[in-house]
Amino acid sequence: MPFCVQMKTLFTVFGKCVLIGVGLQMWQQLLGINTVMYYGPILIEKAGFGGDGKDKILAIIYTMPLAAMNFAGTVVVIFIIDKFGRRWIILRSMPFIGSTLLGIAIGSAIHSFGGDRDTDLAGAWVTLVSIFLYIGCFAVGMGTTPWAVNSEIYPLHLRGAGNSLSTTSNWVFNYLVSQLFLTLTKTPAGMVATFAVISLFAVGCFLFVYFLVPETKGKSIEENVKTICPHAFKNTIEYEEKTEEEEDQALIE
Repeated sequence: MPFCVQMKTLFTVFGKCVLIGVGLQMWQQLLGINTVMYYGPILIEKAGFGGDGKDKILAIIYTMPLAAMNFAGTVVVIFIIDKFGRRWIILRSMPFIGSTLLGIAIGSAIHSFGGDRDTDLAGAWVTLVSIFLYIGCFAVGMGTTPWAVNSEIYPLHLRGAGNSLSTTSNWVFNYLVSQLFLTLTKTPAGMVATFAVISLFAVGCFLFVYFLVPETKGKSIEENVKTICPHAFKNTIEYEEKTEEEEDQALIE
């Protein structure tokens, strides 16, 4: 089946599968994970750790535990994803992701607008700890589960096209968020506001998963597709027969 026909079939017959796949990848990036990983040294420096000269090296060193937290969370989810399920993990990790993002915003506000050295230091530590906890919670929740779900919700004959579409949406939103992030966080107020807004995205992601994403654990791809798009198989047969007739007619003409 030509790629353009696969795409047309995805959007016309398996539209809800596309919505779930693209939506999960969109929320993954809107929750800010790659901006924290890309600009870790800058965030840590703005939090109050680092400055001129040797301290800049210290800010970079602080990012090494960020990568370690990301790795540790990914290892953890390997052992629990098939036991508890994809939907279960996302829904239960999302409050922690939102809370840690809000913690970054609150810590940044305390550090930037506290008014004295002790308060600034307390805010810096709140921000730093929140960043580390955010990385760990995200790695367990939204770091890997969207990819697992995407591999389980498209029919086999459209699986490649569906995953290509979802992956494209991931990188599009990754680009948009990463391009806007440094501009939005130039000022202390901007950094506080940015992470406060991102914490609200965690609420949006929770609602999206709660109402739209079924549990895919322990089910075949066919069962998942039937759950998401119960009409799909009948419509697919009718659509493909119609498409074949149109292609045959075009060849005749």
